Amino acid sequence: MTVLVTGTTGAIGPRVVHALYQAGCRVRAFSVDAPTAGMFPPDVL
Repeated sequence: MTVLVTGTTGAIGPRVVHALYQAGCRVRAFSVDAPTAGMFPPDVL
């Protein structure tokens, strides 16, 4: 399953992305601000 997470650079977004990733979901991240290097696993788009 692919899940789109919005607001991924906010306060809760990174936790949601990592939880979904650990659960085996493909994660697509969307945010107004660019994520910092290493914020997400390399295959999170």
